[in-house]
Amino acid sequence: MLKFCLASAVLAFLICSIKVDAVQSIVISKKVAITPKESAGPAAPDPLMEKYQQFFRGFGEKRFVPDNFNERGELQSQAKLPKPVASPKLKSSMKIVITIHTETLQLYDKGKLIFSTKVSTAKSGINVPKGKRAPLRKVWDKKRKHWKWVEVIHNQIGVFKVLDKNKMAWSQAFHCKMPWCLHIWEGHCIHQCPGGTQGMLGRPASHGCIRMFPVMAKKLFQLAPVGTEVVIKE
Repeated sequence: MLKFCLASAVLAFLICSIKVDAVQSIVISKKVAITPKESAGPAAPDPLMEKYQQFFRGFGEKRFVPDNFNERGELQSQAKLPKPVASPKLKSSMKIVITIHTETLQLYDKGKLIFSTKVSTAKSGINVPKGKRAPLRKVWDKKRKHWKWVEVIHNQIGVFKVLDKNKMAWSQAFHCKMPWCLHIWEGHCIHQCPGGTQGMLGRPASHGCIRMFPVMAKKLFQLAPVGTEVVIKE
């Protein structure tokens, strides 16, 4: 009887172990079967996402969004973009002629003389042609308290144009007002003479600008537009 019980127990144990092995093999086979599905290749690329990536590539460096792209990263037609407007060329029938050796200024309109007046040119009498630099001199800068090199006081001769106009300009170099100012070349202007210097008109007295009587300077300011030709000759 005891032998029969032991044999039954061993048989039951073997049957259980066989069932457990069968279940594990089924589970393993299922895992192997689904593994290829999970490790399949990457999904097809999204074209919209590619446009976004192309659009924002380098965005952190440039810090701006190009005007010819829309919010979806699509390149817009160049024909839709506004075209730059060319700046008009300034022309004037007026002509200003300044003669240094006579210290005079004439204003012409289409070859007809409008008025002539006395002026003051550079007190140094040094004439420098347009396109060349004047000699340098060493001066003391009272504001910054150090020496600096600046051009000597001189006349700039040649053909110029009125670049801009200012009713009350300020000279940074000589710390003075320049009423009715016509800017013609770098630091050279035509303007009203400072107070107390009207008696010096008709002879060299300026720092390089062309000084005029207050009334005539205002008249020239009103008549000569930007773009007016300016001829300064010896």
